[in-house]
Order: sequence, then structure tokens, then C-alpha cells
Amino acid sequence: GGTDTLAAGNVSNAWVSTVTNAGTLNTDTTFTAITNLTGGSSTDTLTGRNATNAWSITGANAVTLDSMNATSMNALVGNAGADTFTLGAAVTTFSGSIAGGGGTDTLAAGNVSNAWVSTGANAGTLNTSTTFTAITNLTGGSSTDTLTGRNVANAWSITGANAVTLDGMAATSMNALVGNAAADTFTLGAAVTTFSGSIAGGGGTDTLAA
Repeated sequence: GGTDTLAAGNVSNAWVSTVTNAGTLNTDTTFTAITNLTGGSSTDTLTGRNATNAWSITGANAVTLDSMNATSMNALVGNAGADTFTLGAAVTTFSGSIAGGGGTDTLAAGNVSNAWVSTGANAGTLNTSTTFTAITNLTGGSSTDTLTGRNVANAWSITGANAVTLDGMAATSMNALVGNAAADTFTLGAAVTTFSGSIAGGGGTDTLAA
């Protein structure tokens, strides 16, 4: 009973959640009825179970998953189900890496000014210090969200107001789109009348198609 904590050593640690308040640490330590997980001073990775996982990011290197509050985590890894990683309203960054795994995975930012950068297919950064891979959906907050493309010829498909698809990612609640040094093409969908935000081409020869 009570509020129980499992604190790892200062080595590279692999945490896996297996069910509510339960999991494994470095494969051969199993735990149950644990409320708090505390990583060490090296690299700690937390992997979700093969289910629909709701990750609540509560601060830098901190997350709640399966009723466990994990701190000093450096990497979050989803599984084959749909994973949703949601930053708290006032949280600017996880300050580590987030990997969606399989399924349709979502990264949702806090209600702060957010700088998104695409670095490749289904990958990028959020506010510089959060890196992400294998993410399908990007969801902005209620403040100002800016999405910047990579330094290649980018094809931006505007799907609605404040919504765009880029590099295999569907982004919503975006207020500004920013191209890079190569040629960017911003194309509004056939039935779309407006992006309802700002579009900056950057360098290169850039096109806006209505």
C-alpha cells in the first residue's frame, strides 16, 4: 500500500510498462504496485505496452504512464498500438527523445508558443530539445505554433484552416508555416479557401497554389 517508488541506478536503464503500476526494469527485475519511477543519472528509456497508450508529459524528462509517475527519463518509446504523447498545458519540452513506434501516433504540444521543425519523414523537433520520430500527427496548442520545413524541396499540402500535411505528418492547430532555403510549394486542397495563418517561403523559388 501507500505511494511506492522504484529508483534505478546511475547506469543505462530500460524500463517497460506492462500494465497499470507494473513493469520491468532492465528485463529481469519485475515490479508491481509501484507509483513512482525514478531514473538514474545516465540514460533512461521508458517503453509503453502494446496497447493504446496515453503519455502525459508533465515536465522536462517527466511523464505519467499507466498511473506511474516517471522522472529522470531521457527517451519515451511507443509500441505497435496508437500512442498519444501530450505535453501539459504549461510544458514547453520533454527535453529528450520520443519515438512513436508502430500504429498512428500523435504528439500534442502544450498551450505555449511552440516551434516545430520537420527533419524528415515522420520526424522532427519540438522547441529544439524534444526530438521525435515515427509520429503521424502533430497537434499545436492554444498559443502560436510555427512549423518549419527542412532544407529540401518541400511539398506542403494545406488541408484546412491551420492544418497542413508535410513529410508524412498531419499537423493541426498551426499558425505559421515557414519554408527553408530550397523550393517550397504550398498547395491548398481543392475545397480549402484559407490556411488562416501566415506562410513564409524562405529561400529558393517558392510557390503558393490556391
